[in-house]
Amino acid sequence: MARGERLSFVELVEDDDLDAAAPAPAPAEATTAARRWRRPALVAGAGAAVVVVGLAVVQGVADARVRAVDARIAALPGALGEVGDSLEPLWTPDEAWWPTTTSGGAAIGTALQPDGSTALVALDVDTGEQRWSATVAPAVPGAELSEARCVPPEGEGVPEPATMVCFATDARQSFGSIDPDAAWRPGTWSRLTVVDLRDGTVVAAHDLDEPALHAAVLRDVTALLRLDDGGHVVLTAIDPVSGAEAWRYRHPTVLPGARDDRWSWVTEAAGHAVVQTPLDTLVIDPAGRPRDDVRGIELWAGTFLQAPHEGRTVVVRAGRPDLEVLGDFAARQLDDGSLPGLEVSSGGGWVYGWDADSGEQRWEVELDVGQIWAALVLDGSVHVATRTGVAALDGGTGEVLWSYDLAPGTTPSQVLTDGPHVLVEQVDPEGVDPSVLVVLDRRTGVHVRDVSMPTGVQGVIPFGHRLFAFTTEPVVLG
Repeated sequence: MARGERLSFVELVEDDDLDAAAPAPAPAEATTAARRWRRPALVAGAGAAVVVVGLAVVQGVADARVRAVDARIAALPGALGEVGDSLEPLWTPDEAWWPTTTSGGAAIGTALQPDGSTALVALDVDTGEQRWSATVAPAVPGAELSEARCVPPEGEGVPEPATMVCFATDARQSFGSIDPDAAWRPGTWSRLTVVDLRDGTVVAAHDLDEPALHAAVLRDVTALLRLDDGGHVVLTAIDPVSGAEAWRYRHPTVLPGARDDRWSWVTEAAGHAVVQTPLDTLVIDPAGRPRDDVRGIELWAGTFLQAPHEGRTVVVRAGRPDLEVLGDFAARQLDDGSLPGLEVSSGGGWVYGWDADSGEQRWEVELDVGQIWAALVLDGSVHVATRTGVAALDGGTGEVLWSYDLAPGTTPSQVLTDGPHVLVEQVDPEGVDPSVLVVLDRRTGVHVRDVSMPTGVQGVIPFGHRLFAFTTEPVVLG
């Protein structure tokens, strides 16, 4: 080979590999054909990747929604904080203090002070340390200490109130006394005090011109009960902030047993004043008018009261029209607002759903329940205690979504939630075995775990985001 000549690469091809009839493809055409052959595979792989990513995004969005709903529920007043594998005592209240409500992470109740006065005292729910104290009744020189009762204007049982109205008097009645005459004494003074629960500031305080026996704290007024010289029941409604009289009601006849004021008292239910005398009950509406149509009350519980009427039950609700239902009206432990316009009742092994405005029945479902004392309304479902455990119902149809039975021989108590779970207290009726808090998945009813409680606990109630337990002495669990 001569120097300087260029070398060329030559591809040797066997004769039988050639198609004599077809011309050999050009190099560029061969490359294009190979790319065309690979393109469908590349497209299929990219499509699968897009599907996987899309499913992951959808699942991520769904999981985020679940977490957001759970967090929203967990933040509601009445929901528990996260519960671990066991509940231990955090602190024990002093005998002189008893909680009435919780608000802003504090438990609020009245306590007798060393100087003989009565104070409304706020203690930290987690530690029991005092946050603030506000005097609501003076000491009574040379006499027994005064008694004070403090209630939020929204009514008893309302979570996270902003203020409380305290009624104090030196009168002493006979409730719980073996010797009524020894325990009773007429009052010489009464006082109303309004306290801001954020910091214990006394918003208003009024010494009343007419000493009263008891007080019912309604939303806008406080109804004061006294008996006049003739033994007639007299209710005087006072604006607790301004002290101005809003209305006055005097019953035209002497109620049976009312002359003996040792046994007469008044409380609030459904925004009404309920006067109880030894042999009769009187219901006065928020404007001071008697409710003769709801006489024969069987039950009142804070936000509602009920009375029998022609085989059904008339339910009086605060600020809402009366409702007729079957069975007993269901109280709510917690409501996240996901089922507006729904009320629930139970009776005779059935649970009923009602339209809260029209009173029309929406659904009914056969379920072995007693009276529902504390239903949970969570994310469109209604959770109730059954005679053997707990069940979840679809709030729109009443369909039983799931049910869970506790250990044989035990009974359910409170039905609670921490957001993602429903928790039910499993109680041994004989008091031999300790109570257990059974933790269930809120959406499926699947058992998650059992949480042990200290020996001797035979009942718990929500206490802020903690639990208030009853043993030989009350204790806060966490």
